[in-house]
Amino acid sequence: MSNKICKRNYGYARVSTHKQVEKGKSIENQIGKIQMYFQIHDISDYEIIVDRGFSAGSDDRPGYQRLMHLIKTKQVDKLVITEIDRISRDLADFLKLVEIMLDNGAELCGIIEELNIDTPTGRCLVNLKSVLGQFEREKDAERVINNQIYRTSNHEWVYGRIPFGWQKIKGTHYLEINENDHKVFMTVLQMIKDGLNQLEVTHYLNANAIGGRIWTKSAVQRLLTRTMNYGLFKNKYITVENFCPPLVSKEELDEVLKNITRRKKKAKHQYYFKDKVLCSECHQFCFVQPTIKKEKVYKYHYCRSCRNRILEEQIQKQITVDLDQIIEVFKDKECSKQSEKLNNLIRKKEELYRMMLADKVDLNVYNETMKQLQHDIDKTTNKLDKNTLNLQFVESNINSVELRVKV
Repeated sequence: MSNKICKRNYGYARVSTHKQVEKGKSIENQIGKIQMYFQIHDISDYEIIVDRGFSAGSDDRPGYQRLMHLIKTKQVDKLVITEIDRISRDLADFLKLVEIMLDNGAELCGIIEELNIDTPTGRCLVNLKSVLGQFEREKDAERVINNQIYRTSNHEWVYGRIPFGWQKIKGTHYLEINENDHKVFMTVLQMIKDGLNQLEVTHYLNANAIGGRIWTKSAVQRLLTRTMNYGLFKNKYITVENFCPPLVSKEELDEVLKNITRRKKKAKHQYYFKDKVLCSECHQFCFVQPTIKKEKVYKYHYCRSCRNRILEEQIQKQITVDLDQIIEVFKDKECSKQSEKLNNLIRKKEELYRMMLADKVDLNVYNETMKQLQHDIDKTTNKLDKNTLNLQFVESNINSVELRVKV
């Protein structure tokens, strides 16, 4: 009995816009041609996979993803399409598809365009057609952008949803002020002038059902900061002054924006290590989260991803212990250093004395050098006696010390 995997034949059809229907590329048209191909070649065991409303510039299509799975699992013997641009308009994606089909023994067949990926010449021609398909897609995008730039320069709105505050003049793409929206906008400006902040304005608009929509703080912020409020249209491609009737003058809007009061809530509980504590597992900054039990406040630092937490008091104790250890380490190092220095000075003093007895050094030089050595000995001894290797010394070196807080 043969262990060969039973393969099947598949067709693929795709359409992204209604305009392609007018060009003879509708789903029904593609399916009809694929069915005719299978009938002519006497193939009855087949399935046609369809993607409606998806661009070929991306491989994020449900039908295409299923087809790729079938090819990778060696369930496709032959794949039939009408044209290359129905399955891909991105060169990299198409080359990847061809490679996967070759690796899994699948055959690619075209109806309008003759395709052959089994020979080097055939693959070269297929790749050239794919390059042309990607070129056509990019040229289409360029034409759309150029058309938008041209129409925008003529003060036409061609960007979909009309901004709050305007409406299209009937039968045209030109904008005019929507009186109801304009009243809402002026109401918002007046509330800002009266000293309210964006959050308070948001609550007022929602509480009184003003504007016929659900307002958020960010929506109010965007409403106030739009350049179109004073007639200036601006995007990454074009800037047009006097694009539409202004809702307010630029000077008045700038003055209002300056007067926006951003009230920062004062923290009820003081955290000394806020935004300074890292979780030991995920290494993310912890958030502060107080808990009140029996009128006592427990100040926690909380990791939202690992759900670990630590008390502020515990951090203080832990850092105090760490600092004590650091101080002791520095003290030990410095004591050893000063003791060694003191021994070296004593040895130099004794050696100088022997040289003086052997007349190897001048008496004046001996006296001056001995005086300096004695001064250094007294200074070093004083440091050891007074135990001045304390926190002040540590503070001068603390920047090189890493403190770890375990959460």
